[in-house]
Amino acid sequence: MVDESGELVVAEQARVLALDAPHVERLVANGGRPLVAASWTTTGDLLQPPQPPGIFAHALLVAFEITLAFLVAYLVTGRAY
Repeated sequence: MVDESGELVVAEQARVLALDAPHVERLVANGGRPLVAASWTTTGDLLQPPQPPGIFAHALLVAFEITLAFLVAYLVTGRAY
């Protein structure tokens, strides 16, 4: 899992199982500060990953990101490069 974007990266033939609700425990160690521990288990349900974008959608996304980078540079510095 990529934290910033929320993307899930898996191998081509990997199986992805759905997660059950988290189990949260509050732990107190020798009268110290309370700690919180969480754990997850799977429901056993198999999730079907979405189809990857086609080559056209990927090229369009790359072109948009490049255009956005030049636009931000122009707005910040007055020059696109």
